[in-house]
Amino acid sequence: MKRNFLIFVVSILITSSCYYDNEKDLYPVSNFNNCDTSNIVFSTMVLPTINSKCNNCHSEVLAPELGGHISLENYENIKYSVDNGSLWGSINYFSGFSPMPPENRLDDCSILQIEIWIKNGAKND
Repeated sequence: MKRNFLIFVVSILITSSCYYDNEKDLYPVSNFNNCDTSNIVFSTMVLPTINSKCNNCHSEVLAPELGGHISLENYENIKYSVDNGSLWGSINYFSGFSPMPPENRLDDCSILQIEIWIKNGAKND
């Protein structure tokens, strides 16, 4: 009787711990084929991304209420966030940073373009 009960408990534990892994969820493939990384320029690539994805909360007007007093509306403010690491940490959802944008993460191409811009000195071009 004890043996049957033990087999039953072990069976329940084994079957309840199994789950189906979806390869696409475990190993997402980024499509960089259409990602333009040839000439990353602040004014034509980085700023439009920040304006469309960040300034709904981080504009000069809305930052005090919605954006934690962090404005990303101009180059100087964006560069400040680059220099202190908060822009890079936030868009990559790194631990210790507020994930931004909070609802929908930036696409891989936009993150790559911002990374290249930062690595190239985060110039105001």
